[in-house]
Parts: sequence; C-alpha cells; structure tokens
Amino acid sequence: MEKEKYKIEKDFKIIPYSFQLEMIQGCSRRCDFCGLNQIRGKKRVFNEMSIELAEIIAPQIGKDFKEKIRIEFGMHGEPLFNRNADIIISIFRKHLPKSQISLISNGDPIKLKGGDEKIKSLF
Repeated sequence: MEKEKYKIEKDFKIIPYSFQLEMIQGCSRRCDFCGLNQIRGKKRVFNEMSIELAEIIAPQIGKDFKEKIRIEFGMHGEPLFNRNADIIISIFRKHLPKSQISLISNGDPIKLKGGDEKIKSLF
C-alpha cells in the first residue's frame, strides 16, 4: 500500500480536535434513519480497515498532531465486526498514548459467542 496515498495534509489553520475513522463499513441492523443503507443497498458487505492501513494512519496522526486529540471509531458501521478491532485499537493507543479513543457500537457483536472476550481485549 502506498503511504503517500494516505498522506495527511498539514496546512491546517486550526488544529483538529478529533479524527473520525471507519474501522468497518457495514452493520448488523437496517435502521431507517441511517445513510449506510443507501450506500450499500440490500447486500450485507463488511469492508474492514486492515491492520496495515492502521499502521500507516496511526503513526502519521501521532507524528503530525502532538496535542491530545480524540480518535472516534464508528459512524457508518459497527466497528466491533472488524475481526481485528482489538489490534487496530492497540495500534492507535501505541502511537497516540495521550489521546482519547471512542468506539460507537450498537452492541450487537457483544451478544455473539465470544463477544464478552472481544470487549475485554479492547482495554
């Protein structure tokens, strides 16, 4: 994967306080108000952020934004359906140790077999 393809432009007049990242595009629900339904149609496709992409993004954010920032996972998908959610979060924690990490979930993956262990692995 080309690192330049994912380069963050640093010409900000105001330093951002938060980054909203998608760990996955796909959800277990079909909420009427969610725009994700229009994006994906009737198919249940789950496009995951890879560990490799997290290894490109996290160090760059950590290097370019020294201030304490907030990393938010979950806007157009259920982040806990990413098979590598715990690894991805640990990568961001390693490169952004002072930052707040937020994960927005509908809770459905917690109900699945092994869901409680997945939650424990995030902390």
